[in-house]
Amino acid sequence: MRMVKIIIILNLLFCATPQKKEEASQKEYEPLKEAKASYIRALSYYQQGKFEDALNSYKEAYKLDPNFIDALIGIGNTYIALRKYEQADSVFSQVIFKYPDDSRGYEGLGFLYGFCKKDYGKGKYYYLRALERKKDDPAIIFNLATLSEDYDKNFADSLYRFLLSKNPDHAGTIKKYTLFLIKEKRYKDALIYAYKAESLFTEDVELRTRLVELFYNTKEYKKALENVDFVISKFPQSASLYIQRGDIYSAMGNYSKALLDYDTALKIEENNILALLRKSELLVRVQRPAEGINIAQRAINLGITEPELKSFAYAIIGDGYKKIAENLAEKGEKNSAINNYKLAINYYEKSKSAGKTAYYSYSDANIKICEEKIRKLLGIR
Repeated sequence: MRMVKIIIILNLLFCATPQKKEEASQKEYEPLKEAKASYIRALSYYQQGKFEDALNSYKEAYKLDPNFIDALIGIGNTYIALRKYEQADSVFSQVIFKYPDDSRGYEGLGFLYGFCKKDYGKGKYYYLRALERKKDDPAIIFNLATLSEDYDKNFADSLYRFLLSKNPDHAGTIKKYTLFLIKEKRYKDALIYAYKAESLFTEDVELRTRLVELFYNTKEYKKALENVDFVISKFPQSASLYIQRGDIYSAMGNYSKALLDYDTALKIEENNILALLRKSELLVRVQRPAEGINIAQRAINLGITEPELKSFAYAIIGDGYKKIAENLAEKGEKNSAINNYKLAINYYEKSKSAGKTAYYSYSDANIKICEEKIRKLLGIR
């Protein structure tokens, strides 16, 4: 079913705005009336997900009119939907043999090898062969760009830019290129297209979800909030979305709303590790270190396996004890302050022991700070 969705999504995306019509001289073949009726019936079955029925109707259409290439293409596409890849290969090869100047046999093999069999080399080869027969065809280039995203990013990028140079207002390409740029964390480049993509696909959950990431990482927090609010309205029981919104509120300095969102996430998933850590980190930051330490310890007790999160958890506890030590030092409680600095060092060391994570250098720097604070409290220069 997933492969069918890929076929449909690629077609829908590219057809999001009208394309230029083919030359008038390229007249469509008019099949026999009975064959056309079977073909239309096959299309209906296919769209309903009734692939065996669709296959039978496509075959009937082709039997009634052996010159009806669209029916043969339909047979190949339905074999893909049924994951009968060898049969699909045979059908598209037959299309190429019977209609060597038609691009669609090569397109079918390009999709089959590229998207289904994950053979990028062959997929790309057949799409390029298709382009030899239908030069600069935007639909073929679009599919080749989509295929190339995970294999040859520079090539994919050049294809998307080529399409936009020819048709800068094509909605499907704008959306797909925006998503590609966000996936590659090219946030500055993605911003060029993001606002237009958002205006064209206001109800597109996938796009709006990725725009949250984009606007958050470019510090466009109000826009990030707009998009995450939209996605939450569609998925109100998703803990991860409340964590995202909590992060946005935290970045905006609205800590009370951030804590509310982390709590909402924990009501949905009481043992959500990330929600616990985000909440504990923020509690330490807002001068509630003891609470923050307890919640981070709760997360650790649940059994964190991911090194990055484990390192994060220990660093939070280190920050908590460091904050307590600083408060005690200000009150003149030297011995208690020293003990808490030592506890902080212990947890920063644990953070480092999780590996070369994003918190390794942070914890290492804080160990040095705590050691210096202890020396000052002891009067050692």
